[in-house]
Amino acid sequence: RIEVIKESDGSWCFFYAGVAVEIHPHAFDLHVGRKEQAIWQALTLHTDEDGLRRLPAEAELFMLNLHILKHCCGTGIGLKQLCDMAVAAKYLSDEVDGESLKNLYHKAYIVRWSHLLYATLVQYLGLPKDTLPGCYAPTKRTRSLIRLILRDGRTRYAREQRLTRKKNVNHENKEVTATTVLRHLPFSLFWAPYHVLVYIYTLVKGNI
Repeated sequence: RIEVIKESDGSWCFFYAGVAVEIHPHAFDLHVGRKEQAIWQALTLHTDEDGLRRLPAEAELFMLNLHILKHCCGTGIGLKQLCDMAVAAKYLSDEVDGESLKNLYHKAYIVRWSHLLYATLVQYLGLPKDTLPGCYAPTKRTRSLIRLILRDGRTRYAREQRLTRKKNVNHENKEVTATTVLRHLPFSLFWAPYHVLVYIYTLVKGNI
């Protein structure tokens, strides 16, 4: 029997064969319905060779970008998430329209955050600067994201271990979320003020 945990942001989490699985109610972590609708209107779905409808490459990178930002505002991220983003950026680079991707970032108010994310991938994970034209901008603040990852790594690991043991999951989940959101405020308010304020409202509405 699998125990499913509902998170305050509306997502669902469970463990299968020792692997954490998250199911989210929305494709993009935007939290504001009308903004998500505007993003969908800017996208063009296409059908692949197997007859499946797929998001364009820009939307896939946009989705990963927002999800990493959400975790930076909330429960924190690990190095794995940055590696996922770097691999996706490299793999999808030939399919990406740089102007369309930048347009999505502008619509979602994540230009400053995106510059930090890509600069970190370039500086620490070796992603070539020209992988996504127009998305990379040098910044001297990349250490702020690395410090966040290193500080959160042990906390996230301990939390996942407790989730697998299913001990006081719901109460502890809310307590950890509230604590980490507050601890991340200096970082998230600087890099993505709009998103962290909406995210906090969403968590409060969902009772943390």
